[in-house]
Amino acid sequence: PNGLHAGPDRLLLASWGVIDGEGFATSVPGRLKSVAYATAQVTDISSQPVGNLDGIEPDGHGGYFVTDWVAGRLYRMAPGHGHELLLEAGKGAADLGVHPTKGIIALPMMLDSRLDLFRVEP
Repeated sequence: PNGLHAGPDRLLLASWGVIDGEGFATSVPGRLKSVAYATAQVTDISSQPVGNLDGIEPDGHGGYFVTDWVAGRLYRMAPGHGHELLLEAGKGAADLGVHPTKGIIALPMMLDSRLDLFRVEP
């Protein structure tokens, strides 16, 4: 896993994917997963592979904002609803911060040494 978020009953994992050989290239992109504290059961939250996932934060409505570091994408994911592309920010979109009531996302752009701010519907 790359990104982690500790919830009340489970740990959420933003997985990078299946790494092949040297470097960080993947043959299968990562998924959003959860691990139940009580049972250690691992469950896929995303129904299909999404990308090289990095950051994860709750969206305040039962879903999550997730970044794909390699593709530079910001997604909103909700269990049972797949993933919605919100933004193509550029390669290096890393861990993010979210202001849940104002709908502001702070997105560090790791390769550009800058912090971008975006507004989304809260």
